[in-house]
Amino acid sequence: LGLGYFAVLSAMKTSVVSVTVVERSPEAKHLFETRILPLFPEVKSKIHIVLRDAFDFAGAIRPGEYDFVFVDIWHDAGDGPDLYHRMKTYETKCPQAVYRYWLEDTLRCYDNPDLWPERETGRANRENG
Repeated sequence: LGLGYFAVLSAMKTSVVSVTVVERSPEAKHLFETRILPLFPEVKSKIHIVLRDAFDFAGAIRPGEYDFVFVDIWHDAGDGPDLYHRMKTYETKCPQAVYRYWLEDTLRCYDNPDLWPERETGRANRENG
């Protein structure tokens, strides 16, 4: 959920019928519903917040249930690669949906060994040096 910018801006699009936000923090949900969402009454009825773990929720998605999925469950590119790869395995649950991931281009760079030729060597040198 973060600050809810993506949810609000998505809901403002006339082509968007409904936005489901998955959030595991009751405090974040409460803050958004009481402080931020009231500032945008025109989209209030379109945004639905589900208190649940993102992976748990993704595992329960049925084919055809969503047409667009945006995943933003990591703080930055440093903690994102493992979560990104784990979430990508859930794409088969709703295969017709378009999936987008926050910082995806950057996260995919972590998988390219040509960009990190000294990655393992550098780590070993730091540990020994």
